[in-house]
Amino acid sequence: MKAFFKTVLIIALAWVPQLTQATHIAGGDWSYICIGPNTYEVTLNLFRDCAGIGLGATQSVSFSSPCGNLPQVQLTLQNGTTGTEVSQLCPSSLANSTCNSSSTNALPGMQQYIYTGVVILAPVCNSWTMQWSSCCRNNSILNVANPGGEGLVLPATLNSVADSCNNSPFFTAAPIPYVCQNQLVNYNFGVSELDGDSIVYSFVDPISTTNAGVNTTVNWVPGYSTTAPLPGITLNTSTGQLLFIPTTQGNFVISVMACEYDYITGELKGCITRDIQFVVIACSNNPPLWEGFSNFTGTGILVDSTTIEVCVGNNFSFDLSYPDPNPLDIVTATSNIANVLPGAIITNTPGNPAIIHVDWTTQSGTPSFNSFSVSVSDDACPIFGITSASYVIRVTASTYAGLDKSICEGIEWTQLNAQGGTIFDWSVLTGSPIDTVPTSPFFNMSCTHCATPQVSPQTTTTYIVTSNLSTTCQNTDTVTITSAPNYIASSGPDTVICTTDSMQLFSSASIPGTFTYAWDNYIRISNDTIQAPKTFS
Repeated sequence: MKAFFKTVLIIALAWVPQLTQATHIAGGDWSYICIGPNTYEVTLNLFRDCAGIGLGATQSVSFSSPCGNLPQVQLTLQNGTTGTEVSQLCPSSLANSTCNSSSTNALPGMQQYIYTGVVILAPVCNSWTMQWSSCCRNNSILNVANPGGEGLVLPATLNSVADSCNNSPFFTAAPIPYVCQNQLVNYNFGVSELDGDSIVYSFVDPISTTNAGVNTTVNWVPGYSTTAPLPGITLNTSTGQLLFIPTTQGNFVISVMACEYDYITGELKGCITRDIQFVVIACSNNPPLWEGFSNFTGTGILVDSTTIEVCVGNNFSFDLSYPDPNPLDIVTATSNIANVLPGAIITNTPGNPAIIHVDWTTQSGTPSFNSFSVSVSDDACPIFGITSASYVIRVTASTYAGLDKSICEGIEWTQLNAQGGTIFDWSVLTGSPIDTVPTSPFFNMSCTHCATPQVSPQTTTTYIVTSNLSTTCQNTDTVTITSAPNYIASSGPDTVICTTDSMQLFSSASIPGTFTYAWDNYIRISNDTIQAPKTFS
């Protein structure tokens, strides 16, 4: 792929001398949403250091697979003709960022450029790859050898065999975090997933490219590696939570891949990667702290500090609290809870601590796996402190035996349909004992260890089904089959009357009981033609 930018600009920041020789691209990632079978709106996020050169109105990207390739696709810049500033600066300092000031004392500024386009990925394939690349990384990066000579490649993959209309996860957290030397960093990638798939996170090598356009991995400085891009860093593979204490000032590249798997089958559906830089500076501001779920009430189980397990139909509430060690700082929290937990009642109160209160009743059809993230920041100047965390709500289906039914005694069968689990056992609560022997005169049930047995009880019978679901949720349910006795309906003898006369009709059943009757009026027009009926009740 063509190398876009090769210019390196040198700036001087008096407050942080290590941030010199900044180029334009500081990181990026992909996402995609399905808008039709095998048709996707793809989004390329690029994060630009405002001290470097600008980005164009379009970006060329490639789509390739073992099943076939597409021609180069042009993605178009959104939000006008420039990027959106995402600098980690307090509001009063934004005017003095490198995005808005050419002063030699300007503060570091970052912009996000969002490029989108629509693509049809045909033919269906289990490994489509989308890719964007540029020529050079920052010279100020400390954990990569010869960073100015390393290219930057952003990939994402999609398995359209597993799902012809899948939505990728997408990153929402602060893109280029500025963190304080010798202070604990809590950083979460804030991944949202629209389909309820489970996410697995992993460190991966940042990808570079040669002058010939061949992908390769970056060359790490001795002491740094794929899984240790910063000393002592840890990554929670289930939540995407990063923890580390940076001891050296400078820029450090980190690349984390988030892969989504079908929550039921475990099949891989696709992966996205965020390639970003952490900028470690000398500062004294203490970032906000994060805590797990607190004040949990209602039905469900608090599995651990960041995981709740509930059943369909459960109502519960919880608090999330974010205190700041600096008593005068005000903490503000942002979250994607409203998108992940539809219908939740959310109260978000800034302060010290900032508190988010959530009250939610799980709805039928809610995905099994629901992960949301919260990003918090204080109001310290010029660079505010940030912290982010991820939480999971697991929704477990309850066992359901279906609606009650009525059948005619001895001559009619009906099918039961159990849901919520993979193994089911049926028994009788009241009514006809189960007989599964086809040659028996009392044969009335096709199977007892299945999801969909056929039944024909001799009397009204209530069945109970037990599934292999966790007893956290209801794993039993009942269904009643009313067995109605056979009868003969009578409307009396045929009667001939004149066209101007009228008469009272009567109907009856051959057995006692309460019945509802419906009359159909057929009019014979000729010996072989009958007019459509009119119904009376």
